[in-house]
Amino acid sequence: LHLSLRRQRQMCIRDRWENAYNALEDAYDAYLEIVNIVTSPNGSLQTFSSSFNDADTKAATTLEKALGYVKD
Repeated sequence: LHLSLRRQRQMCIRDRWENAYNALEDAYDAYLEIVNIVTSPNGSLQTFSSSFNDADTKAATTLEKALGYVKD
């Protein structure tokens, strides 16, 4: 029984950090999307603005999720 509880705890910790890593990876990908939009703009001002706003929203959302794993 002791090993089973210990194993469950280890799996819970592993899953928590795996989820945190995945969230951080998503936030970084969203950041790179903003960088690509800004450094290689194309289309009209309207399409640039729309693309940037979408990427900014995505970056803010994914970063907030990632930070949720490290905030106390």
